[in-house]
Amino acid sequence: MSKDLKSLEFYLDRLANGDFSFSIDNKLLKKKNKAGKMARLVKTIADKERKKAEALKNLSDGNFEACSIADSDDISLSCIAEIASSLKNINNQIESINERIGNGDTAARLNTRSKGGYRQIALGVNKILDAESESLCAANEMVKSMCLNDFSVQMVTGFTGVFEELAQGLNKLREKFIEIQQRFTQISDGNFDGIEHMRENGALSENDGLTPAVIKAFDTLNAFVNFAGGAAQNCAQGVLSGAETGEYEFTGKYKAAAEDITRAIGTVSLLLKEYTRVLSAMSVNDLTMQFDQKFAGDFAQLSKAAEDLRSRMLYIESTLKQIAQGNAGAVELNETEPLNENDGLTPALKILTENLKSVENVAAQISDATAEGNLSFHISTDNVGGGVAKLYSALNTMFSSISEQLNEISSVIEKLVSGDTSVEITEDYKGIFGKLKDNLNALILENREIVSLTTDILNGIADGNLDIDTIKDLPGDWNGIPHALNNIVKTMNELIGNIHNAVNEVAASANQVASASQALSQGAAEQASSIEELTASISEIAAKTKNNAINAGEASNLAKAMRESAISGNKEMSEMLTSMKEINESSQNISKIIKVIDDIAFQTNLLSLNAAVEAARAGQHGKGFAVVAEEVRNLAVRSANAAKDTTELIEGSIKRVEKGTQIASDTAKTLGDIVSSVDKVAGLIENIAAASNEQATGITQINQSLEQVSKVVQTNSATAEQSAAASQELSGQAGLLKGNVEKFKLKVKVPPKAESIPVKAEIHDDIDEKIDEKKDTSLNNDFGKY
Repeated sequence: MSKDLKSLEFYLDRLANGDFSFSIDNKLLKKKNKAGKMARLVKTIADKERKKAEALKNLSDGNFEACSIADSDDISLSCIAEIASSLKNINNQIESINERIGNGDTAARLNTRSKGGYRQIALGVNKILDAESESLCAANEMVKSMCLNDFSVQMVTGFTGVFEELAQGLNKLREKFIEIQQRFTQISDGNFDGIEHMRENGALSENDGLTPAVIKAFDTLNAFVNFAGGAAQNCAQGVLSGAETGEYEFTGKYKAAAEDITRAIGTVSLLLKEYTRVLSAMSVNDLTMQFDQKFAGDFAQLSKAAEDLRSRMLYIESTLKQIAQGNAGAVELNETEPLNENDGLTPALKILTENLKSVENVAAQISDATAEGNLSFHISTDNVGGGVAKLYSALNTMFSSISEQLNEISSVIEKLVSGDTSVEITEDYKGIFGKLKDNLNALILENREIVSLTTDILNGIADGNLDIDTIKDLPGDWNGIPHALNNIVKTMNELIGNIHNAVNEVAASANQVASASQALSQGAAEQASSIEELTASISEIAAKTKNNAINAGEASNLAKAMRESAISGNKEMSEMLTSMKEINESSQNISKIIKVIDDIAFQTNLLSLNAAVEAARAGQHGKGFAVVAEEVRNLAVRSANAAKDTTELIEGSIKRVEKGTQIASDTAKTLGDIVSSVDKVAGLIENIAAASNEQATGITQINQSLEQVSKVVQTNSATAEQSAAASQELSGQAGLLKGNVEKFKLKVKVPPKAESIPVKAEIHDDIDEKIDEKKDTSLNNDFGKY
């Protein structure tokens, strides 16, 4: 035994040091003594602690899935699983938020429905995200507006730190853009006075190159405008020569542009002369005139364009003759008669205009009819010909076909809406109408199958058939129907099955009650007969009991003393049991507090780790995780309080154990006194037994008691008969209910929740046997003669 205790001491020492990797000797585990029982308990504790260690290792590694250990008896493992679930939820939310923010969704937030420290974490993260989101969204809106040259949006201020600096900087940038915009607006209005304000303020900083550049650009542009304005004014007055830079000193592109303007004016002058000659001829529809001068560059393109115009008008003249026959086109005529003998354009355009007006009228009719949903109208082709007549005929054919197809589709949809799922589109449609037909037929077929499926299942349930196969899933929103039907069938199976089992148990119980009541009634009747015989016999014993009075008195006194001792022992034993109960309750409280300490330690470590990770990810914004640190400190305080409570409970348990030991000693002493008294009582009982033939006192009372017993037995007999009748009625009703329940065909037999009590048919034999024992009691002893 000492060897086993040393082994247990070794295992407990390793267990106390957090080493759960040991294996206990199988021989020790198989022993039936207390050492074997303790070894098995140590093994159970080590196995559970090993599971906890593995779960904590997975938790520290971030492997939350492996922490879901199913052990409903171990609160610590359940707490670890709950912590892992909470951390996994937070981790998933953070990953989702990172992904959404990466995609530009700044409205992403953590769920704050958690409790305790987890909720504080979520609130802290959301607070950081709110600050970033508010400032970034405001800045984004302002920058987007500025990118669209809309400077009316102003950045809201009132932020802190870099966000406030960002807001102030954007507002200053906006003001600068507005100022530059105003200056350009003034220049675009021909007002160069505003530049003087910028000239007076000068550069805003030593690195400000924008303001001097704008001023210089405005000065150069002003000079160039003056030069160009003078040249333009001369051109407006018909003076296309003598455009020189004169007093203006341009450089670079401006100088080249001024020189180009001068050369361009000269070239334009010559070009205008040629254009005047050619266009004068074209103005009277004379397309025979051509350019005599050759030009270069873009002016060559202009001269070529004039020639192309002449050629194009010659082509239009020829083409419009075809259009006049009804082919296509749209023009507005200023003249309806030929301007000269070479004008073939005007007559052709006149005919074209008439055809186009007809087409416009038809288009208006089509627009009005289609807007009103009328596709049955007809376009007249009496006053048109050629391509226009063909177009009208094609439109008539198209609208007629569309009208027929839509009418049929509308008719099918009306029948479907009224509940007729037997309809179907049978015509052969093409293109989009073919797709519409196929989709509508597929929808009708889907509705038809779903209605048929639902009807068959509900009819089966109405007929009592609950043995229905699981309905397969349907696509999209239809999938809710099979799920609901499967749940109905499953629930009905369980309900009817439970009713069936309950009916069987009620019927069996009713039969047992009926059988027992009958047996009880018979036994009560026989007991009444036996009691009457016993009453007659006891009446004859009275004469022989007088001499027992003295010994009975002494026995009574000793019995009283023994009773007092027994009461005292019982009281002290009750106190001992109460103390032991308090010890047990304290032990339970210690266990709960120790588990609380473990849980708090786990949460403290995990919250610290999470705060460190989130602070590292947040960078400068990690200040918001101060909430996490505060929660960690709170958990540490809880751990200290729990440890203190544990110490107090352990000390109380030790004191109660000492008290229990003392009470047990006192109880043992009292029980010794009881044993002594019992010995004396035993001697007196022997004397009483020697004189038992002369006992008489109290026989009268016994007779009265036996009469009362006889009445009670007769009452029991009548009650038993009533119980038997009621049980038979209950059994009949249970059979009727069972018959109704068995009409349902169940898919799976539902096992009974508790085994029925078997009917003991032998109860009659047991009662008869007891009665026979009473009757056959030997009367050959001292009282047999009575």
